[in-house]
Amino acid sequence: MMMTTTLDCSQGFTALSAMSLRGVRVSDLATFDGATLDAVDTVVCARMHAEDFTFTPATSPAATVDLRGARVTTLWDAEGSWPQEVRLDGLVYGSLHTGSG
Repeated sequence: MMMTTTLDCSQGFTALSAMSLRGVRVSDLATFDGATLDAVDTVVCARMHAEDFTFTPATSPAATVDLRGARVTTLWDAEGSWPQEVRLDGLVYGSLHTGSG
């Protein structure tokens, strides 16, 4: 299990293949603001814990986003952020906001 204060996968970050953040614990901000997520498979954030989670990539990813069992205090998103398939079983969040965090 990885523990970090901030996970910054924002402006300029590009994923070209599957990405796994399974079980990562972030004490402050985990962000995909403006990121390019062209993963061919899945963006896995299952069982991730974060205070603030911003999911506002540059465009909706083609990959599945897996948030099963994740826990976030505040989830930020924007219209068009999410791909066609999002796995949410067991996701717990305190509040949901549309717009960047």
